[in-house]
Amino acid sequence: MSKRGKVYLDRVAPGDEVEASILQDRNGVLRGTVTQILKASPVRNSPPCPHYDVCGNCSLQHVRADFYRAWKEEKVRDALKKFEITPKQWLPSIFLQGHYRRRVTFSLIKIKGKVLLGYYQRRSQKITEIQQCEVIDAEILHLREFLKAILSPFLQENLPIDIFIQKIGNDLDLVISGVTSLSPVIIKELSQLDRVKRISLKSSKGIQVLSKNKILSKKFGNLSVTLPPNCFLQPTEEGEQALVSAIQKALPNGKLF
Repeated sequence: MSKRGKVYLDRVAPGDEVEASILQDRNGVLRGTVTQILKASPVRNSPPCPHYDVCGNCSLQHVRADFYRAWKEEKVRDALKKFEITPKQWLPSIFLQGHYRRRVTFSLIKIKGKVLLGYYQRRSQKITEIQQCEVIDAEILHLREFLKAILSPFLQENLPIDIFIQKIGNDLDLVISGVTSLSPVIIKELSQLDRVKRISLKSSKGIQVLSKNKILSKKFGNLSVTLPPNCFLQPTEEGEQALVSAIQKALPNGKLF
C-alpha cells in the first residue's frame, strides 16, 4: 500500500522490501516495477529459467517450491470457501517439476528483418525470443527452430502470428492464428514435421483444418473422445489422469459413461 492507494507488484514475495517505480495503467490500477530489492524475503528463490525476467508466462519461479505449493493449495481452499463449498474429502495435491506441460502458444514476429520466436512479455505486445523453457514438453520445444525456419519467409514486418501446439498422446496438433491463409508449400512443410498430425488456421471466421494425417482422440477412463482443433486439455497428462481417476472413484459404477 502506498499514499496513492494499493499497488500491484509483479515478481515480489511476502517479506520482500523493495524500491519500485509506480505507474497507473489505463484502467486506473497502480502497478509497480521493482527497481531494487532492498531486503529479500526468506521464501525468495533464484529462478531456474534464464528468460524469467523478460518472459510473460511463468510468474512464481522466484519463490521456493514449498511456499508455492502452500500458496496454491490455499488459493483453491479460499475459492471454495468464498462459495461456501466444503469438500467431504481433500485429495493429495499433485505438483510437477520439469518438462511436463503439453500445450503452448509460441508467437512469431519480424522486426527490422530479424525474426523472433518466443513468448509475449507480461502485459506487453513485445515478444521475447526464447531458447529454452523449463516447463514445456521437450518435443514441443524441439519444434521451435523448424517452425521459425518454415514460417519466417511468410512473415510481414511487425505483424505477429501465434502457433498453438498441443501434444495429444504422441501426436502434435498445430493451430495458427494472425494470418488469413497459408500457402500449400508451407502447409506441406509443416505437415512433414515429426509427429505433427493436424494443422489448422484460426481466424475471425472460425477454425479451418488445413491438413490432417490422423483423427486425434483421447481416452478419459473408458470414454473415447474425438478432439477438435484448439480444444482444451489439462496442461499435463499427469494432472488429467488424477482428475479422471478422482471422478471415476466418485461415480456409482466407477465409469465415465
